[in-house]
Amino acid sequence: FRRCDGTAGARETPIGWLPEIDDIDTTGLDLTEEDMRTLLGMDAAAWAREVPQLQEHFARFGDRLPPELAGHLDTLAAGLEG
Repeated sequence: FRRCDGTAGARETPIGWLPEIDDIDTTGLDLTEEDMRTLLGMDAAAWAREVPQLQEHFARFGDRLPPELAGHLDTLAAGLEG
């Protein structure tokens, strides 16, 4: 909720805004900083490999697919390329 209020940090990625490690309370959890980096990481190559599968899935809906969804997928694909 702090991020929504603008009081916690986040970094923009092609898949959306990801929280900063220090802004997540891990009290009581057995997580290292490396664990958190893995959990909050964004593997662009892995996401790029998923795009064709998502496009194929979306194509199954034809003209019933809301154009906003197709647009978001196009934006994702473009963000992963650059």
